[in-house]
Amino acid sequence: MESFIENNMKSNRVFVHDERNYLYSDMREYIYWLNKFFNDKGIERVMISLPQGFLAYSVIIGAYMSGITFCCINHKDPTQRKQMYADEFQPQLVIRQRSQDNFWNCDNLFDDEISSLSDRVDGQIYRNNNPVAYVIYTSGSTGKPKGVKIARQAFSHAVQCIATHFGITSDDICSQYPNLNFDMSLIDIFVAAVTGASLVPFSGFSDKLFPSKKIIKHQITFWNSIPGVIDILDHQGHWNSSVIKSIKKFKFGGDEILPRHMEKVFEIQKEAKVFLSYGPTEITLFCCCLSINADNYRQFARHNMSLGSLLPGWNLVLADMEDGIGQIVIYGDMIGLGYIGKQEESGFKTITIDGIEHRAFYTGDFGKYIDGSLYFISRKDMQIKINGNRVDLSEINRILREECCRDVCTIYNKKFICVFYVSETADTGTIRTILQKRLPAYLVPHHIIPLDALPKNTNGKTDRNKLMEVYCS
Repeated sequence: MESFIENNMKSNRVFVHDERNYLYSDMREYIYWLNKFFNDKGIERVMISLPQGFLAYSVIIGAYMSGITFCCINHKDPTQRKQMYADEFQPQLVIRQRSQDNFWNCDNLFDDEISSLSDRVDGQIYRNNNPVAYVIYTSGSTGKPKGVKIARQAFSHAVQCIATHFGITSDDICSQYPNLNFDMSLIDIFVAAVTGASLVPFSGFSDKLFPSKKIIKHQITFWNSIPGVIDILDHQGHWNSSVIKSIKKFKFGGDEILPRHMEKVFEIQKEAKVFLSYGPTEITLFCCCLSINADNYRQFARHNMSLGSLLPGWNLVLADMEDGIGQIVIYGDMIGLGYIGKQEESGFKTITIDGIEHRAFYTGDFGKYIDGSLYFISRKDMQIKINGNRVDLSEINRILREECCRDVCTIYNKKFICVFYVSETADTGTIRTILQKRLPAYLVPHHIIPLDALPKNTNGKTDRNKLMEVYCS
């Protein structure tokens, strides 16, 4: 992958639209400066706390090209959370803005100092041999965030495989919507870097809240985000042909993808190609992909969209099958190298297939094959026991989405089942009546709470911890 990036750095194609246009040749200069700095200082671990944009991308790719381990965090996270990451990752250097709190127990390089490194360049790239490309923290939507170690070789294979699968070229203008602490952002950055495509950062609050502005301004051709962005645009009245007409390819992942999301896409862009991805942070970007179009997407739609087929290099099996449902286990060399720090619980284990033992990650996701396609059924933490009855809380979510709810989240706090829902047509009485008709009495929620919107974490996923803290304590 390094050779592809180096070739593109010699070109004068636009790499990123920001407050100004930058070229790959501009990035080359920054990477050379940083590479020499890393080498002179003996840096092996760098933490990056910068906003999305050209400078952050240069630092990330520079760290990768230098063969050191990087860790991107959200520069807007609370100090306490950033300190937790730093305590675990133990960086030798943090690259940040001056305005951020100064609590780091290591060297600091400020964003406005990087250009002053220009006199250090000697025309060559120094490479470390650290087998860990980066550490990335899980969203922590169901517990404490965990730092996952991703192998350099697996990451390189994944990026090149994904770039080929999506058919991205130097003519594409790609979005960079997810925050830098979300591994979906690394897909954007490195796929652009290896193909020579342009990249548009959605870095500010307004950019993320009103994405239509940059889509129109830069005529984006490839869009990558969680499916919830469709809802954002739709609620604003911006999901229409005048906004998204330039987008020829969509890629959605990072959260459950529903048939209504695909209906919205193909209602406007009948000629679009859509890629749906599945895979937890721990397995290196993603392992399954479904390619669909307006003619065939309905055959992959059930209560949600199919997870698709495995990409080359990954392996999958359903473990501990019961009634056709089993836990999704990803195995082989493409999965991460485990967690940093002392983690009491870990899905990283081994699995024996045909007498051969493999490294494996037990995802905690339950899946089922329906008509030959794999579908997500439920999370392990959604499987609970009430009065001796084993139940699946995600069944409540599915029913309410089918009936009347735009968004719904069900939580069990070891005492009560609580349902939080967003609906323009149903009140709590209607919700309770629907569930009483379709569920056994022990599964009907104790509390049904309407909200204008479900709270989201920094990655755009439903913040279950916040719901527990505010409503279920």
